[in-house]
Amino acid sequence: MRKNLLAFLCACLLISSACSLPFIQLTQDDNGDQSIEFFSGIQTAFEPKPTATPTPSPSGRIDAADTALLAGQMDKAKELYQEAFQQSDDEKIRSQALYGLGRCYYSERQYTAAIDAFNRILGQYPSAEVVADTYFMLGQAYQQIEEYAQAADAYSKYVQLAPGVLDAYALTLQGDSAMSAGDFTQAIYAYQAALQADPPGDSSSLNLKIGQAYDGLLDLTTAIQYYMNVYNTSQDDYARATANLLTGQAYLKLDMPNEAYARFLDSAYQFPKAYDSFTALSILVANGVPVNDYVRGLVDYYAGSYDYAIEAFERYLATDPEDNDGSVYYFKGLSHYFNDEPRQAIIEYQTLIDNYPGNAYWTPAWDEIGYIQWVVLDEYTNAAQTYLSYVNNAASSPDAPTFLYEAGRIYERNGDLENAAETWLRMMNEYPSSDLSYRGLFMAGITYYRLSRFEEALQVFQRMLVLSTTQADKAKAYMWMGKSYLAQGDEENARAAFTSGQNADPTDYYAIRSSELLDGRDMFDIKDGFDLGYDLNYERPEGEAWLRTTFNIPAETDLSGLGDLQNNPRIKRIQAYWQISQYSQAINEAELLRAELQGDPLNLYRLMNYLLDLDLYQPAIYACRNILSLAALDDLTSLTAPIYFTHIRFGAYFREMIVTAANDYNIHPLLLYALVRQESMFNPFITSAVGASGLAQIMPATGKENVDLLNWPSNYESADLLKGEVSIELGAFYLSRMQKYLSGNMQAALAAYNAGAGNAEQWLALSNNDPDLFLEVIRASETQDYLVQIMEFLNIYQLVYARPQ
Repeated sequence: MRKNLLAFLCACLLISSACSLPFIQLTQDDNGDQSIEFFSGIQTAFEPKPTATPTPSPSGRIDAADTALLAGQMDKAKELYQEAFQQSDDEKIRSQALYGLGRCYYSERQYTAAIDAFNRILGQYPSAEVVADTYFMLGQAYQQIEEYAQAADAYSKYVQLAPGVLDAYALTLQGDSAMSAGDFTQAIYAYQAALQADPPGDSSSLNLKIGQAYDGLLDLTTAIQYYMNVYNTSQDDYARATANLLTGQAYLKLDMPNEAYARFLDSAYQFPKAYDSFTALSILVANGVPVNDYVRGLVDYYAGSYDYAIEAFERYLATDPEDNDGSVYYFKGLSHYFNDEPRQAIIEYQTLIDNYPGNAYWTPAWDEIGYIQWVVLDEYTNAAQTYLSYVNNAASSPDAPTFLYEAGRIYERNGDLENAAETWLRMMNEYPSSDLSYRGLFMAGITYYRLSRFEEALQVFQRMLVLSTTQADKAKAYMWMGKSYLAQGDEENARAAFTSGQNADPTDYYAIRSSELLDGRDMFDIKDGFDLGYDLNYERPEGEAWLRTTFNIPAETDLSGLGDLQNNPRIKRIQAYWQISQYSQAINEAELLRAELQGDPLNLYRLMNYLLDLDLYQPAIYACRNILSLAALDDLTSLTAPIYFTHIRFGAYFREMIVTAANDYNIHPLLLYALVRQESMFNPFITSAVGASGLAQIMPATGKENVDLLNWPSNYESADLLKGEVSIELGAFYLSRMQKYLSGNMQAALAAYNAGAGNAEQWLALSNNDPDLFLEVIRASETQDYLVQIMEFLNIYQLVYARPQ
C-alpha cells in the first residue's frame, strides 16, 4: 500500500508540474514575472533569455523598489525609486518615490538625508497619499537624532491624518518623545489617548508612563495613584514590582518613608525575581530597614548578586529558623555554583537531599549535583552514579526515566559505551510507558553499532520496529536495520530494509537516507539541473478549484480579494504597519489574525494571498499549512494538493539574493533555500531568543567576524543583519567557510553553522566519517533536529524544482 502511495505521489508531482509549470519563463522583471534558472558549479545565476524584458512602468518600479526595500537591497531600491521619480511627472509617483528614498536613507542610518526627503514631500506634495506615513517616518528619524520635540509633533500629525488604525502605537511613540523632550503635559495627553484608542495600548505600561509624567510635573500624589492602579490591576509580577518601586520613590520625595518602605518590602517578599525588587531592597538596606534574610538572599540571588545572597542565607541559617523547609540550601547551592564554587554548591545540595526528602527542590538538587560533577568537574563516573542513585532511591518518580537517560549520556560522553548501552536498555525494560524510553532504546542500538556489535544493534533496531507507533519511527528503525545488515555483509537484507525504510514515509529524513543508501548516493548529492521558474497567477485557478471542492465553497464566492476580511481591523493594521516599514509589527498582526482564522479555510486562503502580495512570506506559509491541515493532509499527503500550495510553502523567495549568494560561494541554491527556510521561514526581521537575526539567523559576533573577513558592508552594525541582502550574503559566506574548514563536509558545515565549528569537529571524530552516525552522536538535540529539517526541506525542494538536464 505504501509503495502505491509513493508512486501516486510521484505521479501527482509530475502531473502537477506538467500542468501548472510553464517550463520556460521570462526573466524576472519589476512586475513579478519569473525565470528559468540552472545551477552548474559556480556558473552565473541567470542565463540569457531569448525574450526581451519589457521596460517596467514608473508604478512598476515603485512596486519593485518596495520589494527590494523590504528585502534589504538598498542600492537596488534607491536606484528604482530614483528612476521612477525621474521618469514620471505624476505627483503620486514622485511622492511615493521620495517616500521610498527617505525610508532607504532611514534604513541606512542616514537620518538627515531621510529628514530632507520627507520634508521635501511635505513641501512639494502636501496633498499626496503618503503624507500621513511621511509624518510617521519623520518622527522616527527625528527620534534617532534626538530631536524629540519635533518627533512628538510628527507622530501627532500622523495620528491626525491617519486616525483609527495605529493610534495606540503612534500615540505611545508621541508620548515617549514628549517625555524625552521634557514636555510632560503632552506626554500625559498622548498616553491617555493611547489608553482610549481602539484597540488600546498596554494599560500597565501606559499607566506607569503617565505616573512618571506626573512625577516629572512634581504632582506626586497623582503619580502614586497611577502607579498603584497598575499594582492593583496587573497580572504581571514584574510590572507590579516596577509599580512598587516607583510608588516608594514617590513617597520618599514626599518625605513619607514608612509608606515607601512598605512598598519596597512588599516587592522583596512577593516578587523576588524582579530586578526592581533588588533596587527596592538596596534602598531598604541602605536605610537600615530589617528584611528577612532568606527573602533578602532570594532577591540578591535573582539579581545576580551571589556574594550577598550567600551571606544572607548564612545569616538566616545561623538563627536556626523554625520556618526552614530546606529550600534555602537549594538557593544557597545555586549561589555558590554561579559564584564559581561548585564543590560548596554540592555540599548545600547534599544537605537538602539528606535532610529534606519532601522538599520541592529535592529532585532538582540531585540533577544539579550530577550536572556539576559531569560538566564542571569532569567527574563522569561520579555524575553517572549520582543519577543512578536517584533512580535507586526514587524508582517510582516520574523523573526516573529522565535520570536514567542522563546517566547513559554521561557514560557515552566518557567513552564508556558498554555502560551507556546497558543503561539506555534499562529504560525500556523498567519504564516501558515513558515517552523517553523509545529514544533510549534507539540510543542503545546506535551505541552497539559504534561498538561494532552489529548483531546486537540489529536486534535492538528490530525491537524498535515492533514497538514503533509512527511511520517516521518505522523509517528510522528500517534504515538502521539496513545499516546493521550492511555492516555484516548481508546486502540482500540490507536492501530489503532500505526499501521498506524509503516507503515508510518518503518525506521523512530516515526514509530519504534509505533511498540514498539504496541508490549509492552521498548525502547532499544534488543534481545540478533545477528550474525555479513558476507563476503563481497561472497556478492559482487550479488551487482555487481544489479549495472550492475540498471545503464546499460556493461557486459565487469571490476568491480574488479579501472579501469580508477587507474591513477587518487587523488587515488595516497589517497594511498600515507595512506602509511605514514596521514589518515585524505587520507580521505579528498577521499571526494574530491567522490564529483567529484557524478553522476558516476560506479566509485563511484570502489572508495567505494578501500576505504574499506584501512579501510577508512567513505568515503566508503558516496560513497555507493551516489550509492543508484543515483538509486533513499531513506532510506526506500535502504534496498531492495542487502545486500552487507547494510553491507557496516551499517558494523560491528572495530569488535574486539567494541564488546569487549560493553561486558566489559554490553552495547549491536548493540547499541554501532549505537552510533559509529552516532558519527564518523567509522572515528577514526575525530575531531568536539568543540574539540570532535575519533570514540566515546570524549571531552578532559571527556577523562581525564575517564582515571583517569580507570587508563588506561598509559602516556595518548588528542591526544590518535584519537586511535580507546582508544576512543572506553573510550566511552563505559563513557556511562556505565552515565547509572548507571541515574538509568539504557539508553535513558537518551545517552542524557548525548551528552549533559551532568546535562541536562539529568533535562529532566528526566520533562518527568515523559515517554521515549517519554523525547525526546520532551529536550531543545537542537542537542541532540534530536542525540537520533533519534541512534534509527534509531539501528533499521537497528537489522534488519541486529539480529538472533533468
